[in-house]
Amino acid sequence: VQPAGIDMTLKKVEGFIMGSHGVIDFDNHKRRLPEMAQIPFDIRDRVFLKRGVYLITLDPITTVPLGCVGIAKPRSSMFRMGANIVSAMWDPGYKGESKVLLEVLNPAGIELYKNARVAQLMFMELTEETFSYNGVYQNSGLQE
Repeated sequence: VQPAGIDMTLKKVEGFIMGSHGVIDFDNHKRRLPEMAQIPFDIRDRVFLKRGVYLITLDPITTVPLGCVGIAKPRSSMFRMGANIVSAMWDPGYKGESKVLLEVLNPAGIELYKNARVAQLMFMELTEETFSYNGVYQNSGLQE
């Protein structure tokens, strides 16, 4: 736990498969995620990532309290090495894996170790009562 949030660590890295695109529509009937390929950690539990965009899975499993929203920001060390974390918000009541987009902007790439602290998740209290998230990603990663 940090003063402004909870450290989120690197669990898994996936790359987008060339030619595989996603589809988003209004009511998610046609939603299709692009195909991904896991990028394995080497024998020393590290991965080298070239300039590009990756989907990363974070630890720990996230549980967002009702009445709060979760927001992730990159740790400042990520900016200093030429990388950024892009995320959506975590809805009230969400429980499951956290996935964020990792943008490697450094032309020389970056090297990350498994369980490296890459982001911080903070919770903000909502001012009005809301309902709990019940979407397709609820409880994702809990069966592994």
